[in-house]
Amino acid sequence: MYEDIGSETCGGFPGSEGHFLEDAQTFASWGVDALKLDGCYYNPTDYQAGYTNYSSALNATGRPILFSCSWPAYVDDPTKALYYPYMARICNIWRNWDDIEDTYASVASIANYWGDHSEVLMAIAQPGAFHDADQLIIGNSGLSEAESQTQMAIWAVIASPLLMSNDLRKMPDWARRILLNKEVIAVNQDALGRQGGRVLGGAGGVQVWRRGPLVDSTYAVVIWNDGPAPAGADLDLRFASGRAHLRDLFAGADLGIFNNTFPVRSLSSHGSLMLKVTPV
Repeated sequence: MYEDIGSETCGGFPGSEGHFLEDAQTFASWGVDALKLDGCYYNPTDYQAGYTNYSSALNATGRPILFSCSWPAYVDDPTKALYYPYMARICNIWRNWDDIEDTYASVASIANYWGDHSEVLMAIAQPGAFHDADQLIIGNSGLSEAESQTQMAIWAVIASPLLMSNDLRKMPDWARRILLNKEVIAVNQDALGRQGGRVLGGAGGVQVWRRGPLVDSTYAVVIWNDGPAPAGADLDLRFASGRAHLRDLFAGADLGIFNNTFPVRSLSSHGSLMLKVTPV
């Protein structure tokens, strides 16, 4: 269910302002399982009180409704670090950056924001409280297969909700395979709920992202080429005690055991490789 904390939704439909308790009870009576509460047409100085009161109204229904907040996305603060601990107490997921568009540039911009602020974001995410990087646009017309794989991989590492924004009737087979990849989904849904982040590189070049240790003591690693031409990198395996078994999660292929480093000879522009790293 989509609603807005203000007098109107961002699209101009009736908002929930002044009717928090009434609307929460109505949504619960309808059997709603998740509510996204946007932040248009509301006084920014009232966000804390407003979202807190709405959270209380949802809890009062007795129905476990996932609460998705948009408060941080409206805050003019590059890091938003002061707001996250409070968000984790009153919301289950929350948007914190730009709306996604059906382009690689948009996906890369969001991912690089998360990379630049990995330390701040990773400190907050936990079971029941996650940052939301916005929806998966895989299966639309804006991303290539390689770019789609990159979005799925990064979203899995950063523990972002995997919510699709696409037309299931028109989705190509390769997009279905990416979205239904059980091993990648398992990384996203890891029971420990610890968010990963960028550990090497930056926008416009080859980057390394890592999540773990996961609940099974393994790691998920993404090597992403955000540059305009094919490029490679050597993955340093010292984080996994220097000797590890590697598995390519999108290919579903075991790559073998490697000592110290794993050479990635070449990744296509905007492409990526997602690995499961098991120390041995």
